[in-house]
Amino acid sequence: MKALQAWIEDLKQKHGMTEVLIGVEPTGHYWFPLHHYMQQESIPVVLVNPHHVKKSKELDDNSPTKNDTKDARVIGKLVLEGRYTEPKLPEGVYAELRVLMNQSDRLNKDLTRTKGRIHNWFDRYFPEYTRVFKDWEGKASLITLRCFPLPQDVINVGEENIVKEWKKEVQRAIGLKRAQLLVRTAKKSIGLTAGVKAARMELAELLEHYVMLSRQIDELMEQVEKDLASVPGAQAMLTMPCVGVKAVAGLYAGIGDLTGYNHP
Repeated sequence: MKALQAWIEDLKQKHGMTEVLIGVEPTGHYWFPLHHYMQQESIPVVLVNPHHVKKSKELDDNSPTKNDTKDARVIGKLVLEGRYTEPKLPEGVYAELRVLMNQSDRLNKDLTRTKGRIHNWFDRYFPEYTRVFKDWEGKASLITLRCFPLPQDVINVGEENIVKEWKKEVQRAIGLKRAQLLVRTAKKSIGLTAGVKAARMELAELLEHYVMLSRQIDELMEQVEKDLASVPGAQAMLTMPCVGVKAVAGLYAGIGDLTGYNHP
C-alpha cells in the first residue's frame, strides 16, 4: 500500500495534479482492504460496474480481448465519464452483521449439503428409514443413527434394547411401538449389505459434521440477535408479521446504517 501511495504522489507531481480518484472493478473481495486503507488516507475509491467494463472493451480496438493494461485504461475512462458508484461499506455493528450473515449463508449451505449426503446414505443403506422417522433430525432418530444405523444393527440389538437406548435421552413420545416398527422395517429393508463397516464410518462422520454445523449456526444466530438489539429500528421491524431475525439482520447487513441514505 505504501508503494501504491508513493506511485500516486509521483503521478500527481508529474502531471501537476492535486487530487486523485481510484477506480476499481469489483469482481471479487480483493478491493475491500484497498478501500479500507485508502479511506484512512482520505483517498476516495469508486467502483466501476464490471458489465460496463466488458461492454466498453471493444470501443477502442474492436476486440473483446482482456489484459491488465487494457482493463485499467477502460476503467480509467469510465471513471472520467462519471460512470461509477461510491461504495458504502458498513461500519460498527453493521459491519459485524455483514460478516455474521455471510458466515450464516456459508454454514447453512454446508448444512444443506450435509443433509443431502445423509439422505443419500439412507437411499443406499436403509431406504425405508424415513417410514419410521419422518423427521430424521429428531432426538430418537439421531440416537438410532448413532448407535444402530444399519438394518442389521437394528435387528441384532432388538426392540427392548432400542427402547432402553432411547430412554437415556428421550423420556416422552417414544416407546416400544416405535421400536417394533423399526425392527419390522429393518427386516424388510432392501438396503445394501456390502461395505457396511465403511458405511457406519461414513454416517458417523456425516452426523458429526451435521451436529457441529447446527451448533455453529445456533451460536452465530445468538450473536446476531445480540447485535441486532443495538440497531435503531430493528426491534420495530421484528414486530411485523412474517419478518424474522434473519430477514432483518440480512437487510441491515446489506445496506448498513439507514441514516446514511438521503432518500428511501
